[in-house]
Amino acid sequence: MKKIIYSIAVISAFILTSCEKEEDKESFQSLDSFFENQEVESVVKSFNAEEGVQFTTNKGTVVTIPENAFKDQNGALVTGEVKFKIKEVFSTSDIIFSEVFPIANGDPLNSGGEFFTEALQGGLNLNLAEGKDIKMEMPAQAEDPNMELFFAGEEEFIDTIDWGNPIDTGFVWENDTNNQGWVDEAWGTGLYSGFTFQDASGTYSINIDRLGWGNIDAFLYVNYFDVTFNCIGVEGLNASNLTVYSVFKDQNTVWPCGEGYFGSIDGNVVSESHLADVPMNVLAIAVVNEQLYYGILDVTPEQGIEYDIEMQTITSEDLEVLINNLP
Repeated sequence: MKKIIYSIAVISAFILTSCEKEEDKESFQSLDSFFENQEVESVVKSFNAEEGVQFTTNKGTVVTIPENAFKDQNGALVTGEVKFKIKEVFSTSDIIFSEVFPIANGDPLNSGGEFFTEALQGGLNLNLAEGKDIKMEMPAQAEDPNMELFFAGEEEFIDTIDWGNPIDTGFVWENDTNNQGWVDEAWGTGLYSGFTFQDASGTYSINIDRLGWGNIDAFLYVNYFDVTFNCIGVEGLNASNLTVYSVFKDQNTVWPCGEGYFGSIDGNVVSESHLADVPMNVLAIAVVNEQLYYGILDVTPEQGIEYDIEMQTITSEDLEVLINNLP
């Protein structure tokens, strides 16, 4: 049984009109080079470690770092200028282009906001000093009373992230006191981290005792089944130039299709054995002969159905607009 589901009419009309413009033409050597061009930017703030700093990112996160907050790899307190980096992975396009997916133990998460933090002096990584934490007021990308705090690796660019199990913090809704109650645990493990949701401002108030990747997430409880997607309309597709994602509707969730243990890409055929039974937009992105292509399906997948995704040319700017306007 085969169903062909066509692109969202309004978005497609806008894109087709834009793509006809000669000045919009661009080329990419490969799918990897396209993704490199779309990499989510970080904010880097330089300041005196002995004084601390507070600053606001372009995405609205307020970061507060106390005085004397860092130690070097030998455990010595750091003085002088340090550089602090924060990367915010908030939107659907941020998740796709950073390839930092909200997934834990093979299950999708609804992301309230992913972030990466790092501190450097002279090119060397620093750690937070004992008893010092960084506070962030982060705009909530999703709200759920079951949100939890997750940590992952300390490297900014890694092949895959599985957020694993959440840190056992004392999350509370709104402004109640957050008492973790940990005794004699090592600082810097995440156990002294926590967060609250500020309903009035729509923000998460987060304190972290460790650097690296963090995420405010809630588990989604869904059923899984096998689905096949055929990407049609362009020749020469394969696993090196084609990638496909399911973007859950009304959730800040992206699932990579046809990858890893649960799927594969063979030519233009994308097989996925772990697709959720929820309303979604399935997005395909490809680069063939230096041309960028996309395809999109508005669908609630059904078990064993084979779906066709019609591929069309697009510009990188229009693709980002399309992604971030998906419901």
